[in-house]
Amino acid sequence: MTVQLFAGAAHPDLAQAVADLLGIQLGARIIERFADDEAHVQLCESTRGRDVYIVQPTSLPVDRHLFELLLLSDAAHRAGAARITAIVPYLGYARQD
Repeated sequence: MTVQLFAGAAHPDLAQAVADLLGIQLGARIIERFADDEAHVQLCESTRGRDVYIVQPTSLPVDRHLFELLLLSDAAHRAGAARITAIVPYLGYARQD
């Protein structure tokens, strides 16, 4: 099974460090914002049948990065990924009661 690693926009340097440790390249993706701040996410590589890992801490702004993680996961799911794993080294909202 082939592994693919994608980075969100929250901390691309962290994702690159993980990719370097694993000896793989980060998957190509496009993350852009429209004029009304709506996000557009596109995976530029096939994920069909592959294990996809997404590195995206939910640091400030928490809402924006969390939603971006959801969009990346949805894009991988719609593209046929076998499994999707989110690597979230910092989870915003985790300390709320």
